[in-house]
Amino acid sequence: MPRKLNVVQLSADERASLQKVSRSNRASIREKTRARVLLLSDHHCPREQGGSRPDSEIADELGCTPLTVSNIRKRAGQRGVLESLKRGQQTNRKARKLDGRQEAQLVALTCSTPPEGHSRWSLVLLHEPA
Repeated sequence: MPRKLNVVQLSADERASLQKVSRSNRASIREKTRARVLLLSDHHCPREQGGSRPDSEIADELGCTPLTVSNIRKRAGQRGVLESLKRGQQTNRKARKLDGRQEAQLVALTCSTPPEGHSRWSLVLLHEPA
């Protein structure tokens, strides 16, 4: 059996926090799944107590893929155990073209009646200065 690259070793506080998240009704399903993956792959906890399992076994039990399990363990090693439960920041997000005020003006304009000779607003008509 190949050796795991990212071994998860939880402290007692981290384990308690993950157990709380996995049982929470306020956490999302993804956060609960990530918490359960980390609990099941804890190297300090013996297999009989629910830890230190192979990725394929964890994936079968939780209904995900072994790659997902591996990625969650990798993220826990990079960001920290509790920080890996949340989504990461989106780095390639495009900047908005319009702010809230401009967007409200655009919606108001498109909901108004179109100019004479036109049955509806087109992008060309919206682009023309008033």
